Amino acid sequence: MIDMLLVGLGALLIAAGVFDIVATVLHPEVESQVSSRFQQGIWWALRGIHALTPRRPDGFNLLTWGVPLMVAGLIALWLALFTVGFALIYTPWIGNGAYFSSSTAISPTFSSALYFSGVTTATLGYGDILPVVPVFRGLAVLQALLGTITVAFSVSYLLALYPALTRRRQVATALDAEVAGQASALPMLRRYLGNGVGWDNQLTKRLRELALELLAITESHEQHAVLYYAHTRRVQHSLLRLLVIARNLVAALRYTLSPDQHRALVFHPDLIALEQSLHYSLRRFSGSLHLPSPQAHGDGQSRNSLEREFATQQAALQQIGLNVHVASERAVPVLVESRIEHGSDDEPPQQRQAHSVASSNGQALDPANDLRSASALEAYITFRRQVDPHIAAYAHVIGYKLEDANADYDSIWWTGDREL
Repeated sequence: MIDMLLVGLGALLIAAGVFDIVATVLHPEVESQVSSRFQQGIWWALRGIHALTPRRPDGFNLLTWGVPLMVAGLIALWLALFTVGFALIYTPWIGNGAYFSSSTAISPTFSSALYFSGVTTATLGYGDILPVVPVFRGLAVLQALLGTITVAFSVSYLLALYPALTRRRQVATALDAEVAGQASALPMLRRYLGNGVGWDNQLTKRLRELALELLAITESHEQHAVLYYAHTRRVQHSLLRLLVIARNLVAALRYTLSPDQHRALVFHPDLIALEQSLHYSLRRFSGSLHLPSPQAHGDGQSRNSLEREFATQQAALQQIGLNVHVASERAVPVLVESRIEHGSDDEPPQQRQAHSVASSNGQALDPANDLRSASALEAYITFRRQVDPHIAAYAHVIGYKLEDANADYDSIWWTGDREL
């Protein structure tokens, strides 16, 4: 009975290792519970140690070691699952000469089985312990193949992971340069505004590029969940900052500008695409196993705080020569996304039907262009309350303070006599 339990447990560990490798390296949409919980354990251990460690003057941050430790640990986990799994299968028969032969006596213990299993996984082939019967010979060959495949897939995993990590940092750094360190993104709007031309081409082209880059980053997180824990030294170069700036761009251009005076921009397909991409990315992040439910963070800021931010944003846009909402104008409609449960993007048919597009005379309408909200302020508040809890949930996990992600930072330029 004990022998069968050991064999069953060993087979379970081997199956878990195979599934985790396939889900992590090969399948673009499946997230394995094994690697996800393992990565979460490492991350929260680092968070705990980081909280107890005094800050160093050289700026060393233990959280920046999260991804390297998780990657190395995950590869070691795969090898350990195979080594221990096969060792459990070998243990009941390792000391029996009818099943395993050796030039010296073999002790019938788990340590002997673990030694033979480790040598086989590493394909060292010492030959001091040899399987005799076809069953164990076949298992040894299978184990050696799994060890080789694990190493090969690990290399493939690294070659796919680090370019995605580099690309994400490049996008965030370039966007930070465009907004000159200002979370409001107003410097970016001023640069593209120029002398009153270029709104319909260069700016909207950049908005589409940002939408596509955001979607590409989201897909890379779907394939390599360890990216959720990529903690950069500077929050300005983080995914969190990128999400904050994208939110502020949509809030300013879509919900604060006058839809009458700036119709070409407010209703531009590229701006709408950025808003939809932002919602999609936030929902996908919150639907993973790595982020808590956004409902745990409520609706974000208080209504009074959002009203003040809306007024501040209106004043800032007016300062750079842009017309904002007036009382007589009707605001654009807010994109309200449905909630994604963890690990699932499916909705029941009746819920999908509830999201159907309105129609007029049998003609389907485009809600982004044909519908209107009664109040610009209410539309702005609704938009913020849709996206802010998702951003707060990600900030909670990644180890940044949300106020740091929303802060403004100095942009250093040499002017000949002093630095600004």
